[in-house]
Amino acid sequence: MTRFDGFYKSLKDELFRRGFYQTDIPEAVDVFSFAQKAHVENKYYILSPSFSQLLISKACGSSTIPVPKLKCETREVARSEMISELDHQLDSFKRPVGISYCSRMLTDKNAAGIDYYNKPRKNNCGPHASVVIGKKADNNGKCMYLIRNSWGRSYKYPWETSNGDIWVSESAMMMNVFKLHLAE
Repeated sequence: MTRFDGFYKSLKDELFRRGFYQTDIPEAVDVFSFAQKAHVENKYYILSPSFSQLLISKACGSSTIPVPKLKCETREVARSEMISELDHQLDSFKRPVGISYCSRMLTDKNAAGIDYYNKPRKNNCGPHASVVIGKKADNNGKCMYLIRNSWGRSYKYPWETSNGDIWVSESAMMMNVFKLHLAE
């Protein structure tokens, strides 16, 4: 195996690790010609990590999405107001709501991670954050909230899931959410 073949294999491995599909990865001949051009131009970074980063950025493309300026506000709300504020944001403004909560809520339907004062219990709460993106009534007419979490689609939740998002009961939210994060 030549030095280039080893480099190309490690580049492909790195791109796969970063989630690129085979069709997104430049062909060996393209990478080789890019390296030759860099060499001719006396850019002697051909097999360096910065060269790999340059190739990765070329495979990824470059674009930015304009994001409107938002005013973000974090509110610690009383349990009695939390659900009504969450519903108000979802229903009136049609926008997601960030929540800070005890992560056990996602793994244990009966978790109670906050105390009477709406503070995380020291031994019962690993603080976590996600976004509430929807709601629905369950078969008994009780409200369920759709949470988009970062643990991935393959994680096995005890809750009903929908394309990797988790339907969590209102009562679980009441016992675990301690902050709302609102964008205006």
